[in-house]
Amino acid sequence: MKYGVTTVCMAALALMIPGALIGLGLMNRALGLTSIFGLITLMGMIMRNEILIFEHAIDLIKKYVAEHGDWTVDRMAYNNAVRQAAYEAGKRRMVPIFLTTATTAVGVVPMIIAQSSFWMPVGVTIFAGGIGSLIMVVTMLPVIYWKVSTK
Repeated sequence: MKYGVTTVCMAALALMIPGALIGLGLMNRALGLTSIFGLITLMGMIMRNEILIFEHAIDLIKKYVAEHGDWTVDRMAYNNAVRQAAYEAGKRRMVPIFLTTATTAVGVVPMIIAQSSFWMPVGVTIFAGGIGSLIMVVTMLPVIYWKVSTK
C-alpha cells in the first residue's frame, strides 16, 4: 500500500498541468522558464493538499483497525471502511484546501495585473493551475486513494 500511495502522490502532480496550460493559453502566454517557476510552486501546494487528504484517511483507517481488529478476517468490511475513510477525508479536508488555494490565487492577481513579462506567466500559472488542480485534487484523489488502498 505504501508504494501505491507514493506513486499516486507523484502522479497527482500532473493534475496542475491542464489548468496551467489553459490559463497560459487564455492569457496568450507561452510555457517558458518563468511559468516553470509557477509550476514548481504548484507542486508544493498540491503535495501539501495530498498529504492533508491521505493523512486524514490513514488516521481514519487506523482508527477502524483499532476498533475492529485484524482486517484479514473481513476484507469486505475493511474495503468499505477504506472507501468511507477516503470519502470522509476528501469531505473534511476540502475547505482547508480550498481556502489555501483561494488565498494563493488571489495573492498572485497583482502579478497578473502588472502585465510584467517575468511575473505575469508565474502568476497565471499559479492562479489557473491552482484552481484547476483544486477541483481535481478534491474530487479525484479520494477515489484514487480508495482504489489503491483496498485489499
